[in-house]
Amino acid sequence: TKSQLSRYIDSAQGMRGCKRAREALRYIVEGSASPMETVCSILVSFPYRFGGYSLPTLQINTEIDVPPALWVLCPQMHCVADFRIPKKRFVIEYLGEYDHSKNTSMHADRGRTVALREMGFEVLELSATQVWSLAAFEIVAKRISKVSGKRIRSGEFGATKARINLRKFLHSWNSASGRPCKKHSSK
Repeated sequence: TKSQLSRYIDSAQGMRGCKRAREALRYIVEGSASPMETVCSILVSFPYRFGGYSLPTLQINTEIDVPPALWVLCPQMHCVADFRIPKKRFVIEYLGEYDHSKNTSMHADRGRTVALREMGFEVLELSATQVWSLAAFEIVAKRISKVSGKRIRSGEFGATKARINLRKFLHSWNSASGRPCKKHSSK
């Protein structure tokens, strides 16, 4: 956990790399349920100098109460939004790969999305292809920027060296995790 890492860094004061580890700790967001959720969180919130968009950290896997009238769409008291902008009625749902022979998870995801929209949430759906496409992900970043009220400087778009390097690193990390992923693109 973040607190365990913080305690370890505190106990290792003076060791090589502690200062950088403390800085990296600022960007850790707990609660990710998949490597792609982690990738999305990093791309959104890392500082420009590291290849991110310096946007506010998204809440990951937060519970949202579902009114009983909508249980027909989402048959539970709470649904879990993949990402949420704090204090806004905006969520991002990552569309993972489905096993089409067992499409119950796809139907549950669709029901959750409809229920969230009925509750007044804007729901942006995001696929792996959109995450790995720089051009497509920039549209997502612009939307998050607008909804959150955190402006992205105009010079901070495009295929910067830091952004290309971050995406290459995240793609290789995600590939090494054993998850299939689409090749990244700087287009």
